Parts: sequence; C-alpha cells; structure tokens
Amino acid sequence: MKFLNRICLLFAALSVFTACERDYDGPPIEEPTYAVDADANLLTIADIRTLGAAVTSSSVYTFTGDNDVLRAVITGTDITGNIYKKIYVQDETGNIEIEIDQSGIYKDFSEGQEIFLELKGLCISMYGGELQIGDPNGTSNRIAYEDFKARAHKNGWAKASNITVKNINDFSTIQESDRFALVTVENVKFEAGGINTFSEPDKPTNVNLIDSKGNALILRNSNYADFAKKLLPTGTGSITGILGRFNGTWQLTIRSLDDLVGFDPIVDPEDNNGGEQGGGGSGQSGVIYSETFETSQGDFTVEDVTKPTEIANIWKHDAQYKCMKATAYVASSQTRYASESMAVSPLIDLTGVSSATLKFEHCGRYFDGNISQMCTVWIKEEGGSWVQLTGLQYNDETKFTFTANTVDITSYCGKKIQVGFKYTSTSTTAGTYEVRNVSVE
Repeated sequence: MKFLNRICLLFAALSVFTACERDYDGPPIEEPTYAVDADANLLTIADIRTLGAAVTSSSVYTFTGDNDVLRAVITGTDITGNIYKKIYVQDETGNIEIEIDQSGIYKDFSEGQEIFLELKGLCISMYGGELQIGDPNGTSNRIAYEDFKARAHKNGWAKASNITVKNINDFSTIQESDRFALVTVENVKFEAGGINTFSEPDKPTNVNLIDSKGNALILRNSNYADFAKKLLPTGTGSITGILGRFNGTWQLTIRSLDDLVGFDPIVDPEDNNGGEQGGGGSGQSGVIYSETFETSQGDFTVEDVTKPTEIANIWKHDAQYKCMKATAYVASSQTRYASESMAVSPLIDLTGVSSATLKFEHCGRYFDGNISQMCTVWIKEEGGSWVQLTGLQYNDETKFTFTANTVDITSYCGKKIQVGFKYTSTSTTAGTYEVRNVSVE
C-alpha cells in the first residue's frame, strides 16, 4: 500500500498508453498481476454495505484502515456513454457502484477485469437511496481518476468468465440482493418498440420493458449514449444489464446494444435506408444495404468451419473500434490456434436493380505478410456456392489502418446475395482481422 507503489504503477500505465497504438491483439504485454499484502484487510461488498448501514444522503462513512482493500470484478463501464462517471463491480457477496470523476474509463478498465482497490481515505456515500463507493472530498463524491488508477490494481487479464450473470424471467422475483447485479432478463419486449427512441434528445429517458407475465421494469437510457437516437426494437428477446435501484424503484441499464439479443433489427430514423441493418430496395441515396458495425453486430451471422474449444467466439463486435473483429489468438496464454470462420451478411435483394457495387473497409495485423491469403471476401447468390472476390486492397500490416474497397457486383443483379468475410489462422499465425462500413449501393 505504499505511495511509491502507486507512483510506479501510474508511470507504467502512462508509458504503455503513449507507446502503443492498436497492438491489443499482437504479442501481449506482460499480464498484470497483483500480490495483495500479507497484512491486507480484505473487505467484501457485503462488509462495505454493513459498514455503510448508518450512512444517509447527508452523511458518509470514511475508510480509515491502512490496509483496507476491496477485491472485485468490473461488470459495467461507460463504453457507449450510457453509464456516466462510474463503474459497477461484483464479488461473491454482492454488487456496488464506484464513482469516478472521468469519462472513457473503459479504455483503461474493461468489463471482466479483477481489481484490488485500496480503500483508505475513500468513503461510502448514498445517492438515490443506494450506497456507493467514492471520495468524500470529490465532486459529487467522485474519485479523481489519477487517484483511482493508483489505487485500483489489476490482477490478470480482463475475461468475461470472471463475471457472474443472473438470469431473471419474472420481474416480480427481483430481490434486495440483486442491487447493481449484472442480470439477463429473458423473454421481454419493449412497450413502445418501433415507436419511441431509446432516449429523448435533451434528457435521460425511462422506457418500459414487459416480461412474459405482464410485469413492467424501467430501462434507463442516457441521452448521451451512442444509441440514444435509435428506435426501440420490436419483437421479443433478452437483455443483459445492470439492475439498479433509484429511490426504491428498480431500473435496468444496458452497457451497449450488444446487450440486446433476439429482437428485430434496430432502426435508426436518421438512416436514409430506414434502418441500420439494411434491406431490399434502392433507397433515396442509392444504398441497398448498409451495416457500419458502429454499435453492434447487426444482423450478420457467424459460420464457424473450424473453431478451437478454447475460444468462445472467433468473430465478435468490438464496441471500442466500432467494427467486427476476428482472431484466434488468446492473449492470456499467448497461444495461436488454427481456425476458419466467416462473418456473413443477411440476404441482400438485388432483384430490382441493374447495377451494384460492394463497399467495405478492412484491416489486419500479425498475419506474417499473408493477410490477403488469410483474410478473404466472398459472395454467393441465394442457393448457390461461395465465390471469392479478387483484386482487393489490404493494409501493409504495420498498423491497424482501415483500407477501403469498392467491388463491382453488377453480375449479381436480379438475384439475392450474401457477402462473407472469411478469417483463417494456423497454430503459428493467428492475426487480427477487422471489418466495418459494409454497404451495397
């Protein structure tokens, strides 16, 4: 718990930040580890709630023990702007929020990251009837970011498997212990799906979710979220989010649109095509189909030909860099696996057009100069076989630089087609491939 340790960690973090660009899937930096002091007083979230039992909206409890430490896993960050100046954490005894005076926290502290947080000088305060960890001297009891980074020691790589998610299919069964838990609510629909946007333009907005038994739960959305202007989806699905409570009223907060599964495609009213996930017809701007991957995977699907059991998903949406990303490299074990997997578009209707072009941007690194052989683009007509597109442009692999491509696919007009982005790897070469801004015009 020495001040010198904090300073060293801070300088190390700054040197990593200034020295690297997009090397997150190359040969990794050393895995962060933290050995807690032998005399540390490890507190659980349940302990913290007990210590804060007498806290009110006008009083705080301040930690004074030299060795008080909280060990927890981060479950929610501000990656899309729907969570503001805070993170959510869990341990085996409960969940709580930590107030931090900073935006863009997710760039340093990812969901699934285990941390050891030194508590001396911090406090337990109350807002909206709920306890939170913060700084008694900070603005709105928030911890200054440099102080937080010096106190919060990372242990191991951030992994989804570190997080526990509770499933709920009946809102009436929500319990006191579910405060600020990461939950998945199942078989739900939006009361105003297809009618209202996630948030009004000038203020946070509450929208109602309805479960299969007719119970309602508030979904709380910030007007600063990057999906705020999109229409609430129609259909039935499941939603993962932080189950908070404000002045006794339960409310759910999603971290990104990736937390929504099974609903109909989400529509952006400002999109000329009428929806972010495209469809048939020429549209006012000549766009037949468009998927940016800015906020989600959209209606692309993944077809795995060869997938090692050690990797949950070769392709996944990357919310930070707003793209679809594929890799068969596991940083935690520094292991490369042989794989073959394709991200596939939905059917795109070219029956009513006489000319068409496919546009997309892609990039990759760590393919040992073989990116054009290991990252390929394919097309097929409905009911047909995949045909590889040739003559594509690629980046030089020295850094992640997106390279634009425009391909004439007029020969497929009059048909319905699909486009596929294929990633392959070997046990010695497993780079990272990224794709964004796919359109047919």
